[in-house]
Amino acid sequence: MYKKFTLKEISTIQNNFIPHLLDVIKREFKKESDRSIKSLLKKDLDFGKTGQEAFYFDRGNIIFKIYLEENGALHCYDEVDAIEIEVSSEERSRLDRLITNYAQHKRQTEQRSINDILQDEFSQGKFLETLGKPYLVYDIETSLINDDLEETEFYIGYYMEESQPGKTEYICITKETLPAFVDKMLNYEWYIIGFNHIYFDNPVCIYNVMPWTTPEEKEARQERIKKLNEKSLDLFVFVRNLTKKRIGLNRIVTDLVGMKKNLEGWGASVETLRKQRKATGDDKFLKEIKSYCKNDVKMTAFLLFYLLYFKKISLNGEEFLYEVNKFLQLANNQEIKAEEKTSKAQSLRD
Repeated sequence: MYKKFTLKEISTIQNNFIPHLLDVIKREFKKESDRSIKSLLKKDLDFGKTGQEAFYFDRGNIIFKIYLEENGALHCYDEVDAIEIEVSSEERSRLDRLITNYAQHKRQTEQRSINDILQDEFSQGKFLETLGKPYLVYDIETSLINDDLEETEFYIGYYMEESQPGKTEYICITKETLPAFVDKMLNYEWYIIGFNHIYFDNPVCIYNVMPWTTPEEKEARQERIKKLNEKSLDLFVFVRNLTKKRIGLNRIVTDLVGMKKNLEGWGASVETLRKQRKATGDDKFLKEIKSYCKNDVKMTAFLLFYLLYFKKISLNGEEFLYEVNKFLQLANNQEIKAEEKTSKAQSLRD
């Protein structure tokens, strides 16, 4: 999944696009005076023609490519870091200045990581202002996964909310505290944020605290799930509705924010750790599960921050733009077919 940046973002967000492009140019030109995007384009593209591509290789692998559009704009792809930028004919000189500056100083000044940018914005309360309402972010781990969510057993969870402006608090949810947490969500007046929680976490939480024996009790459970879903903003649902692609949490957060899950094997490893803890009684296994779940909550929160800050997703050369109102609409617009809801629920969370 390509991250699509503007030239301004290339110069301010931490990335290796310019160093990688300069490496390509150095391979093509020995003289320093020839090392520019202008020279590269003159050598490899005929500007009397359109729809052209130039490919650059290292050990048989494509590391960079440039595509010339009919309007003269260039699309430059850093295949190593999956970054795409579009450069108009008027912006080529600016791109050359970035290349020259990097070649002279061997560094890119004033660049900050996306993670740092989002953290600073959050600490200033800007994301809460954009949403217009407070919210909590949560995620759960379960000890039994199958197609019947009514039989899926809650194991542990975490939720994140502001304890004071710009300060976050991560609170563990246990089997003992799950009923109180469900009551908190049911009475919560604002947004509940998660990743695929409309189809997984919300119903699993309700099923685990509300056993039923009569049709009336079963109907009451469904009413409570509906109540949770109505106040939920589901980031998986948003991304799927916007892009028409089913993308898991780890992939999209790794690509967009640079964060990733802290346990190899993901959900399967959680199940292994749960069994090891049950067999040995050693809380070190529980500690690993807690760390994993808490990190998932943080990944979900930073995905929310990214979506609100950049208001775009770049996916394989296609850019999806939106405003906050559309985000709010699509994040609760449930368009998944009924047969898809449970069969792939856990894989989406991974």
